[in-house]
Amino acid sequence: MKAKTTIFFLLLALLPFLSGCGPKPYSMESKPVTAISLDATSFEVHVGETWPLRVSFTPIGATSVIMWVSQDENIATVDKIGTVRGLAEGETTIWAITDSNTEVSASCTVKVLPPREPDVLVSSIVFSETSFELELGQAMDLSAYVTVSPDNATNPKLIWSSSSIGIVQATSSGRVTAMASGTATIRATAADESGVYASCTVTVPEKATQTGCCEGCTCGCGGSGTCSGCGGGGGGGGGGGDDPAPDPDLVLFHACDDFTYVHPGHMSGMTLQKLGRMQGSGYLERVVGGDNEIFIIARDRDVIDTGITDFAKGHMVFWFYIDDAAKLRQRAAATGRIEISDSNNPGHAIAWSSKTFLSDKVADGWNYIDLPFSESRNMATDGHELNLKAVNYFRIYFDGGVSSIELTYGLDALGFKEK
Repeated sequence: MKAKTTIFFLLLALLPFLSGCGPKPYSMESKPVTAISLDATSFEVHVGETWPLRVSFTPIGATSVIMWVSQDENIATVDKIGTVRGLAEGETTIWAITDSNTEVSASCTVKVLPPREPDVLVSSIVFSETSFELELGQAMDLSAYVTVSPDNATNPKLIWSSSSIGIVQATSSGRVTAMASGTATIRATAADESGVYASCTVTVPEKATQTGCCEGCTCGCGGSGTCSGCGGGGGGGGGGGDDPAPDPDLVLFHACDDFTYVHPGHMSGMTLQKLGRMQGSGYLERVVGGDNEIFIIARDRDVIDTGITDFAKGHMVFWFYIDDAAKLRQRAAATGRIEISDSNNPGHAIAWSSKTFLSDKVADGWNYIDLPFSESRNMATDGHELNLKAVNYFRIYFDGGVSSIELTYGLDALGFKEK
């Protein structure tokens, strides 16, 4: 070690002479370098891994060829562009020296750690049962029926999905809820890079019409008259019977039963779903990855009178579906908002921030969203006040966060109430 250190400092002493030898690369005239700095003063790297170092020059505009030197190449090496590679456990110093003036240099300390343990990938996912049956409105936790192997997998988490959320909804934890009669395939996929998955089926049988209930009811309410499957009770989702009845106190802005007024520039990933609807004959579903604007409904001249006479008592309400609420909170940042306007664009909007919208109360599946006007903010810069008799624009907008996360959203029964 003493001999290596002597050689290292001998090399530093010879650098003024070595730097003048050999051809120099062509460069335009630049300012002389007076100082350099590295983007790290110390760092750790595992054996076999690399760490890139970057140099900053003083003054701004100055430049020079950099010579890189490792004090102990048995521990770590550095190449001509400053990439350090860990070779053996230990600690050493990396030097950056300007070719134009060898008295100008910078250094940092690198600690080389033992090699990382390789990831243990999931090798199999097994359902103890491959088919399940649920009554309409029932829920169960499928994760209790799954075994992930091996036991020491680095990332044993699963990603749950349903082939039809209108029949069976699946949350990120593996809890499934029967929404309508039919059969859906539920898939559990390993969250690591193994690509391993397993599937099972969940069947929701049809229910016979109950005496005293509405015709075509599939909810099995026993004739009580409180029917979640066909609209009497709400909150359970529409089944295979009649359309869920509308809320008599709701002034509809958009029933979400068709694509009318949906902004054509944001139709990508949009479908109209019938099963699982919360009101009317269907709902809008959209699978979105990188688009910040989730839903835009622009009625143009076909304005809506909200029926609200006192702004302080006004509310915007709607049903909102999300397949993974935890990922939605990663996806959306504080700059996201929900907007309504009377100008067919956000310029004259009132808005609610995503902090209000994405509270802990928003869970996987359908959520009833109630936004008081009193908690909104006027986005107009010219003092414009929202005309409650002529609303024609709605937008859900999530900016920032992890925009690449793909999620499934649903929107139904968007409207206004005065309370």
